[in-house]
Amino acid sequence: MTRAYPLMSIVADFTAGPPNLPGLNQVSLLPTVAGKGTNVRGWSVSRGRQYELDVVQAGMASLDMVDSPEWLNPVNATSPFNIGSNQLLPYRCVQIGAWWNPATQNLAGNLLNATNSANIGGTFNPYYCSFESGIGFVGTLSGSPSLTQSTAQAFDQTHSLAIGFTGASDLPGFGFLTVPGQTYTMSAYVYVPAGVTVTAKFSNFPGALGTTIASATSTVTGAWQRLVMTGVPSGCVGVCSFQQASGSFPSTVYVDAIQLELSSTASPFTITGPTFYPLYTGYIERYPQRWDMSGFRGLKPLECVDALSPLSRTEITQSYAATIAADSPNLVIPYNDKSSPQTVQLPQGGQPFIGYTSLGTNGQVNFSGDTFLDGSEAVSLLQQNLNGAVNSGSLITYQGTLQGQITMNPQAFTIECWVKLNAGMPYFGAASLKNGENLNTEPYGPSFGIGWETFLSGQLGWFYSDPNGTGASGYLPGWGGFADGKWHYLVVRLIGSSQLNAIVDNVIGGVVTLSPSQSVQLNNFYLEAQTYWTNPTTDYAISNLACYPTLLSTTQVGNHYQRGIGYLGEKSGTRALRLLTQYWSSNVVTDAGKTMMAQDYSYNGRYMLDVLQEIAQTEHGSCWADTAGFVHQDSRETRYTATQSVTSQFTFGENTAAGELPYLTAPEMDYDPTYVYSQANIVSAGTGTTLPPIVNTASQTAYGQRILSLTLQTANDWDAQQAGQFYVQRYAKPAGAPGTNVPPRITKLTIDPSSNPALWTAALSLDYGDRITVKRRTSAGVTISGDYYIEKIDHHANAEASTWTVDYELSPVFVSQAWVLGDSVKGVLGSTTTCVY
Repeated sequence: MTRAYPLMSIVADFTAGPPNLPGLNQVSLLPTVAGKGTNVRGWSVSRGRQYELDVVQAGMASLDMVDSPEWLNPVNATSPFNIGSNQLLPYRCVQIGAWWNPATQNLAGNLLNATNSANIGGTFNPYYCSFESGIGFVGTLSGSPSLTQSTAQAFDQTHSLAIGFTGASDLPGFGFLTVPGQTYTMSAYVYVPAGVTVTAKFSNFPGALGTTIASATSTVTGAWQRLVMTGVPSGCVGVCSFQQASGSFPSTVYVDAIQLELSSTASPFTITGPTFYPLYTGYIERYPQRWDMSGFRGLKPLECVDALSPLSRTEITQSYAATIAADSPNLVIPYNDKSSPQTVQLPQGGQPFIGYTSLGTNGQVNFSGDTFLDGSEAVSLLQQNLNGAVNSGSLITYQGTLQGQITMNPQAFTIECWVKLNAGMPYFGAASLKNGENLNTEPYGPSFGIGWETFLSGQLGWFYSDPNGTGASGYLPGWGGFADGKWHYLVVRLIGSSQLNAIVDNVIGGVVTLSPSQSVQLNNFYLEAQTYWTNPTTDYAISNLACYPTLLSTTQVGNHYQRGIGYLGEKSGTRALRLLTQYWSSNVVTDAGKTMMAQDYSYNGRYMLDVLQEIAQTEHGSCWADTAGFVHQDSRETRYTATQSVTSQFTFGENTAAGELPYLTAPEMDYDPTYVYSQANIVSAGTGTTLPPIVNTASQTAYGQRILSLTLQTANDWDAQQAGQFYVQRYAKPAGAPGTNVPPRITKLTIDPSSNPALWTAALSLDYGDRITVKRRTSAGVTISGDYYIEKIDHHANAEASTWTVDYELSPVFVSQAWVLGDSVKGVLGSTTTCVY
C-alpha cells in the first residue's frame, strides 16, 4: 500500500480537560464512515516565538469544521460528544497528528514499532513488537494472568511474551491508536501447548471485552502459528487481547512478532513502519456556532490553545502555614501577631491556651520586632543587664502560655521552630510544669519539657527532660549554636524505640536513647531571655513553632525547611519541575539547569506561566509546550545537548540533486537591531544587588547605547554578572553582521510537502528548538549558508484543496559546537573554545 499523503488523525476527548491529554475516551473529529459525523475541511497551527530572547507564546490551532449532525452544538442533548461523561465544555482535550513511514515515504509497515508507544493519555511504553527490549506495553484487562519476557520460545530473534493463564477470565492485551474507517490487519504469532487453544481478538475500546472487530483461534500446538485479524475500527482506540479458549489451567502460551498494519492482508513481519507524529496537542477553547446552506449545515471553526494557556491562569498558592498544615500539627504558634497575647492554634482541638508576658528589669518582648525570611512578622525578646548584676532573678523575661495543654507521646512526637540568635543565652520550647512551679522565676528554663537551652559554653543545644524518666541533651548538628544573626530551623523528633534525634537546617543529628514516660503533658510553650549569669544581653527572635503528635519524616522536615528558606539556591529546572508537578502534571520535560535561584516567596498569588517564564529568563532557557502536549522547561544548555538540536536534522536549499530539500519560495531574512545590546543593567533578586552597568565598549562606540534591563532571580551576584556578560557578547551585533560568523535571522521559510512527498518527514517531525541547515544562493552569486534553530512553526492545511504548507521562523546557531563543563564529550577544550556563560 503506497500513498503520498500521511494518514491524518484529529481527535478530541470530551471527558477531560487540563492538564490531561487525550485518553481512552477520545473520539474522532473526522468522519467515522463516509458522510457520517463531523469533518475537518482545514486546519492551522501556530506555535513558538519570534526571537531567541523572546518568550514562547501559547500555541494556537484552528479547526475548520463541518458539523452537519450538530454534534458540536452544546444545545444538542443527543450529541455523542455531549452525553454522559462527554461534555462540550471549554478546554476539552484535542490533538492533531499524522501517520507516516519516513523510510519508505508511505504508510507501509508495522504500526507497532518502537518509534510509537501505548502513550494514550501520556503514559509512554514503546511497542517492542518482538519483545526483545521489554513487555511494558502489555497489561491485564481482566483476571490475573502472569506476563513475563521469555527466551523459552521465540519466533523472531530470541525473546517472546510468555502468558501464564490461570483461569477463563484471564485476558491480557495492549492498546493502540486507530483511525476510524480505515482497514487494519492485526497479526500475532502464538505458540500453544498440547490440549490448549487460544483466541486473539482485535476489538474497539471502550468495549474491549465484548465489541470485537475480528478474532482468530489457534489450531496448531507445539509450533508457531500466525493468527490474523482484519477489520475496520469504529473508534480511535483499539485493543488486541488473548484468551485461552479451551484446555486445562494453568497453561503457558507464548506470543511473538505482533503486527498492526494499514492493509486488508497480513504482510511479512517487520519491526519497522509508520511513526505517529503529533502536530498539535491542546484544548478546545471556543466553539463558535455558524451555519451555511441557508442555515441547514453547521460550521464550527473551533479555536484551540496549548498547555501554556491554562498555565497562564493557574494560580500558585504557597505559604509556610499551608505547608505545615498539610502534615497535621496539633499546635501552631506563628509568633506573627502585632501585639500581645500571641495566637496559639490547635488544629486538632483541645483546651485553648492563653498567652502571657513576664518582663524582667530592662527586658522587652517585641511583637513584630523582627521579620521572618518570607517577610512575615516575628516576635523578638531582649533582656539586658545594664549594671553587671549577678544571679539576679529580676533579669528574666518570659513569653509563655497558660491553661491549655497537649499530650506528647515520647515514642512519636515532633517539635519545630525557627530562631534567629543575635546574642546571649536563650531558652525556649515546651514545658511540662509541675504543680506550683513558677517558670517566670527559673533562669534555666523548666524542670521538665522538650526544646532548646543554652549550655555553659554559651552554645544553644537541644534538651529532653522527662517527669518520670530519664532525660538527655546535646549540641545542635550542623550549627555550633553560637549567635550569628541568621535564621535557623530547629527540630527535635521522638522517633520511636525510646529514641530521639535533633535536626538543624535539614542536617540530621545522631540518635540518642531515652527511658521516657508513656506520655507527657505539655502545658506551657515558652520563650525566655535572661542575663542571670552576668551576660550583658540576650537578644533573639522566634517564628513558626509547631508540634506534631507523630514523627515527621525526613522528607516532611525537608519540605518545611525548604519552604522556610524559599527554596533558596534551587536549580532552575528543579524548581520548574517542582512547580509543574504540584500545579500541572507529570507530562513535563525539564532540564536541571545551571542557575541557582533566589527565594520563591514572591510566587504566592502569581500565575504559573509568568513564574515559569521568569525562571526561564533567569536561566536563559525557555518554557514551551511540544506537539505531544508535554510542557518543557529548557536550560541554557538544552540546545547544545538535546539530540534534535546538537546536529542539523535536515538541509533546505535549491540544490535538490545534492540532497537539499526545496523550500517553496526564497527564505525571507531580516537584519535588524531588535535584540542588539551594548549595555546590560542587571539586578540580582536573591541579594537585591543592582550591578554596575555591564558595557560592551566596542558595540557602544559602533551604535550607541542599547540597554537591556533585567531583574534576574539569581541567588547570588556572580550568576547575574555572568548573565550580563553573556548578553552584551552574544547580542553585541545583529545576526549576520561581520564578525558574528552566523547568517542573518530568517523570518519566514516555507515548505510545501503536499507537492513533494520527500518533505513530509521534515514537515511532520520538526519542532521548536530543532536544528536545521538553510542554504540560499542569490542571483548575484552570494551564498548564505548556516545552521538555525526553529523558533516558530505555522502549519496551514486545506483538506478540500489537498494543500499543506509549513512556515518556519528561525534564529541562527551562534555556537556551532558548545563546550559544557563536566561533559565527557563536550567538556573537551579545543583551540577555539571560548567561555561564554
